[in-house]
Amino acid sequence: MVGRVRRRQEAGEVRVRSAAQVDQVLGAPLVRLPDAVPVEELPEDRAHTLLTTLNRPEPGDEERAEAESLLVGFLYLREGRMRLYVRHRDEPEVVACDVRLAEAGPAVIAEVFSRSQERELYADPGDDPHCAAVVDLTH
Repeated sequence: MVGRVRRRQEAGEVRVRSAAQVDQVLGAPLVRLPDAVPVEELPEDRAHTLLTTLNRPEPGDEERAEAESLLVGFLYLREGRMRLYVRHRDEPEVVACDVRLAEAGPAVIAEVFSRSQERELYADPGDDPHCAAVVDLTH
């Protein structure tokens, strides 16, 4: 096939690219994709973004000792939810925040540390031994 390259996208799907979209880099084909490539975001992608954002910059020992709030753990829950465990400097107990991964954008990220300090939002953690209270941010 001259001037065209086949590239397998997903099982069963073959796309044909023109030679103008293909270069060679270190002997391997480089396929240039258009800027607007549709990508389906998976819940795992949202979880990674959420956890990475809440833990940046990654605290060292000194920063961890001086931090007002820290993400100390997480747990995947059913129905596309995640429980984030947060510890605050002046509080000995860990508070959990439940978030819905599909809605875990900038607003939810901004709420995790601040809303987890509002005692009027605390609910009983039930059988979760990792926290003293739960805050529902799944609105």
